Amino acid sequence: MHRTPRLRLGSNSGVTGAGSVIRTVRHHYVFMHIRAFIFVVVFPLLIAGCGRAKPLTDADITDKIVGNWKTDGVLPTGVTASGTVSIFRDGSLTCNTKFVRETRTLDMSYTGTWQVDKGCLIETIKTTSNSNLLAVGFVTRDKILQLDDRKLVFEMESGNIITRERSP
Repeated sequence: MHRTPRLRLGSNSGVTGAGSVIRTVRHHYVFMHIRAFIFVVVFPLLIAGCGRAKPLTDADITDKIVGNWKTDGVLPTGVTASGTVSIFRDGSLTCNTKFVRETRTLDMSYTGTWQVDKGCLIETIKTTSNSNLLAVGFVTRDKILQLDDRKLVFEMESGNIITRERSP
């Protein structure tokens, strides 16, 4: 009787006969089912879990943005700012901020109105403590990039990205 070499059949070493080939095929069959299960069931669940959150609607932004936000940080010009912007449900806002550059300081406050349109926070200045820097009637349009219970991230019309944390 002629014997086929085991290596050519891909059988387990040390085992002879047709049974060794069947065991190898059976293990391969089980492995293929496990792999199919991963791709059909598990992989889509992982993809769904890693997907982006749905974009905020204007109503979501209007609801979540109300509150006090810290203006602390360093501006692109190198000026340090510290203070608070208060956004009220009635559509009004107030801001009190101190700007510091080296030894010079400037306290500034303003009031205004706000609304949300197409994902942008639109603020209109009504009163200001320094009209040379911020004129009455000035309008800003900032694109809301992220907003949750603790953080507000927006892009100014200039392209600068600003991050604010909610103030207690």
